[in-house]
Amino acid sequence: MNLRNTGANNIAIRDIGPLTLSGVTMDNASGSLTVNTQGSILQTGAILTGTGNVTFDASNSANGAIILDNANNDFRGSTALNARGAGANAVITDVNALTLGQSTVAQDLTVRANGALNLNSSTDTSGVGRNLFATSNNVPTGASGAVTQTGALSMGGTASINAGNAAIQLNNQNNDFAGGLSLMNSGANNIAVTARSGLVLSGVNMTATTAGSLSLTAGLDISQTGAINTGTGDITIQAGTSRTTRVPSHIALDGVGNNFRGLVNLAGGRGSGGNIAIRAAGLLQLSGVSMDASRAGSLTVTSNG
Repeated sequence: MNLRNTGANNIAIRDIGPLTLSGVTMDNASGSLTVNTQGSILQTGAILTGTGNVTFDASNSANGAIILDNANNDFRGSTALNARGAGANAVITDVNALTLGQSTVAQDLTVRANGALNLNSSTDTSGVGRNLFATSNNVPTGASGAVTQTGALSMGGTASINAGNAAIQLNNQNNDFAGGLSLMNSGANNIAVTARSGLVLSGVNMTATTAGSLSLTAGLDISQTGAINTGTGDITIQAGTSRTTRVPSHIALDGVGNNFRGLVNLAGGRGSGGNIAIRAAGLLQLSGVSMDASRAGSLTVTSNG
């Protein structure tokens, strides 16, 4: 099915089964696009929307996937993906910048933009049942843009964020990353992440010779399963910020292969037995350490530099 209109006019379509779009063409005006199905939503041609809200909803199907991976797609308005069926995945690609609206995906969500990527444009929680793969540098030779948010993210599995030569700023205090979090960017660009509960890093990769900073804040523990390689900017690690859970909070960044190239400030070890442990394969420079003085938490610092 091919859809086309002009001016600031809307398009809305509903199908009782799956739907394949051979193309959508709308003017760069305030028209909205709404697609509702009881099956998967697929495409064979590019989708060019207006600047109004865009909604793809396949949530009335048990396995209704949303696969919108044409390299020439241009979603100019806030774009929501709803694939709530138990086996449903969603994939979206944009040739330019992309803003996601409030979205719910039962399984994996893959988001590719070639410019700024806003993972949520709503104050409501966006839910991903399993894993998130997000990049704002889909074409390595093209544009990069920051990965940001304006509403909380909720991930049931792992999350992998690649901002290319741009910043990552995911500092909503209600973010919930249930699985490992992988962060990657390049150049003198910062990374900042906040989580309301624990934060497990499956890897951090930043350009070694540039002044990008790293800031990690978690309501509970901060730990790792993969190496952390930072830029030369300041590094701030703060655990135990939750005021509703009175349990020990630890910082455990003692994996092999870490390279903290900037000044490191550690704040954590809250509660009885809350510990801090950090290891670096090379030089490790601490600008400050803050722990609960009234508790018996331990501090372990290991450096091979």
